[in-house]
Amino acid sequence: MSHAKKALEAIPGVAADVTLDPQRALVRMDRDVPESALRAAIEGEGYRVVSVSRR
Repeated sequence: MSHAKKALEAIPGVAADVTLDPQRALVRMDRDVPESALRAAIEGEGYRVVSVSRR
C-alpha cells in the first residue's frame, strides 16, 4: 500500500493515509484535484477504485 500512498502524494497538494484493513485511502487536498487524477494514480499502481466520497 505504500506504493498507493506515494502515487497519491505525487499529486501536488495531496496528502494520503492508506490502510490495508480496511482497504482504504483517506486523501486530504489543499487544492481542487480532479477525481480522475486520484483514480489514475491508484489504478496506475494496479489497485482498483471502488468509490470516491468527498466531504
